[in-house]
Amino acid sequence: MKNEIFSTKKILIKILYDLFFITYIKKNFLIKKSFILKTLFVLFLVPLLLSCSTDSNTKNIKKLPILDLPELTDDISRLGINDIIEISVYGEPELLRTYRIDSSGKINYPLIGSIQVSGKNQNEVTTEIEAKLKDKHFKNPQVTIFLKESNSKKVYVLGQVNKAGAYTYLPQMTILQLIATGGGFTSIANKNGVILKRTIKSKEHSITIPMDRVISGDIKDIILIPNDIIYVPESWL
Repeated sequence: MKNEIFSTKKILIKILYDLFFITYIKKNFLIKKSFILKTLFVLFLVPLLLSCSTDSNTKNIKKLPILDLPELTDDISRLGINDIIEISVYGEPELLRTYRIDSSGKINYPLIGSIQVSGKNQNEVTTEIEAKLKDKHFKNPQVTIFLKESNSKKVYVLGQVNKAGAYTYLPQMTILQLIATGGGFTSIANKNGVILKRTIKSKEHSITIPMDRVISGDIKDIILIPNDIIYVPESWL
């Protein structure tokens, strides 16, 4: 009788042990399985998704009309008050001089006098000076104008840079150069969330630039135009 009772207890203990062991193993297996899946997701799927997203952004960047600059070239080249220009005449070294456009939009040129240049592009001013020099008995004068500083035009960098503010626009200036001029990114800057805002014909456009890929050379840096705004957001990571 005692042997039967002992045998019955032994069977019950074994059943309970087996149930506990199976439950424990199953639970831990699920935990481990969940952990493994999460690890795989982080290691493989997240970079893949980010890569696809970035590639898509890259394609969109190249297609955006706000980056098509030819129609804006004439506006960019128009001179303004406080711009500094260098004017030279081929074969006439004494006429090589640098001028700052005054508050009335004029410069005082040798032999000619006061010339209105603000609001005109460089080609228009070149043609005018050549015509006036011909009147002064210069034979076929070849005038060249070089824009040294475009103080009448500004670009802006805001947000997470060390020296946010307005900066003088320079021909062929890029986003990366403007950020460098603004002291570079802060430690909490979201480099891949940089936003370019550009107004074309009174309509504002914006685009997000992954600057890490610009820095690495995967994406060509973008040339700025006057009044462009660069905003560097804060990183949430």
